[in-house]
This record gives sequence, structure tokens and C-alpha cells, in this order.
Amino acid sequence: MPLEPLYSLDVAVELIPCSKIVLEHILSRRASEFDPPLWHTMYHEATGKGNPACRMLRESECLKIRGIILKSGGPRRTGLKRDRHLLTGIGRFLEVDFAG
Repeated sequence: MPLEPLYSLDVAVELIPCSKIVLEHILSRRASEFDPPLWHTMYHEATGKGNPACRMLRESECLKIRGIILKSGGPRRTGLKRDRHLLTGIGRFLEVDFAG
């Protein structure tokens, strides 16, 4: 059985694409639709210290979230009142310039 690739939230934001705020919103609002979360912690044996746990998403979860965003009509209909933070790069520039 092949292993499914795992992505941190920062990488998943780039793959989906959406903002980290929206990703966390979808994961918390629709928690029942996803498998239990996976956490990754780096532990340094030499120092005996570890970094904070990092939430990891499976590839199938990234694709499911991308489908949720696309099915809802894009950034404007994800359930958040104002989704300006969903637009990145040229999309944000165009919204500001042509909003009227």
C-alpha cells in the first residue's frame, strides 16, 4: 500500500490555493468531513528540545479542500463575511482598482 504525501499548512496553502485563514476556517468548520489530524514534531536528540507541532494534510485532503473552494464559487462564497484575504497577487490588485 503506497503512502500518501503529506503537506504542512504553509505548503497546502500554495497548492490549494487559498489563504491560511481560510484553510483553518474550512478545517475547523468541516472537521467531521476529514480524517483525524496528523501532527509532525521535529525533535533534536542533541539538545533534547523539539519544535512546536505542525499540522500536516494528506494529499487527498488538499484536493478535497480545493474542491470545496471551487464548488462554492471561489473566494466569495466560502462562508466568511469578507474574503479579501483569499485573493492573492494580481487578484487583490484588480479587486482594489476596479471595485469602484
